[in-house]
Amino acid sequence: MKSSMQQAGSTPQSGSGPDYVLELLQKFNLPLTRDNYLGLAYPEGLPEGWGAENEAELPQEIRQA
Repeated sequence: MKSSMQQAGSTPQSGSGPDYVLELLQKFNLPLTRDNYLGLAYPEGLPEGWGAENEAELPQEIRQA
């Protein structure tokens, strides 16, 4: 079952709240890598239609150019 965020195609930090994925990476001392971030945010894979707008909402350190 997909979460409501996956169904909507939204990135984890969309909105004004804190980025819970970054918090989890820090809590478990995991490196901030694209694979780690996206794996936690989207365990079933990226939502369909992932594009530049979604990419721009990711932390700058892991965005694809």
